[in-house]
Amino acid sequence: MKKLRLSVAMVALAAAGTLAGCSGTAASPDVSGRIRKSLDQARFKDVSVSEDREKGIVTLGGVFVGIPSIWRRHNAESFRSKTDKASE
Repeated sequence: MKKLRLSVAMVALAAAGTLAGCSGTAASPDVSGRIRKSLDQARFKDVSVSEDREKGIVTLGGVFVGIPSIWRRHNAESFRSKTDKASE
């Protein structure tokens, strides 16, 4: 009877230890420093890096430098062509 109690206690203790060890969620490793270093080496200094280690998400942000100027030039050319046609 004593051996049965000891065996049941050992199984319960092992089960509790297993459940306790697996219940914690480990955060993702910190990768933002390596990403920042790679971006700096590639001369992308205007790109921001944010990281949510609990969710395992890395977000890159920034501004496309050439896109607004292309858009402005296209609008200026479109406006110029419309005013040229109106003045004729």
